[in-house]
Amino acid sequence: MDFPKVFELIMEAILEGKSVEIEYQKNKFKDYEITKRKITPKKFILVERRTNYFHRLCVQAYCHLREEERVFAVYRIKNLKS
Repeated sequence: MDFPKVFELIMEAILEGKSVEIEYQKNKFKDYEITKRKITPKKFILVERRTNYFHRLCVQAYCHLREEERVFAVYRIKNLKS
């Protein structure tokens, strides 16, 4: 799924207060494992990267798998179902 579509669907979920199911690629430096998670997105945030000058657009959300607030990099969301 492409970035603009993921962004649009997350924005809809935020505005409507709904949960979505995502396929999320874990940290690329460790492995390329994809996990399936149900999240309730709260807001978009820009995370500053210390290793380079590029920032990451992320979504702050409640993760039902971990049962806590988490931050997910939007570019690592490979698939999304509302």
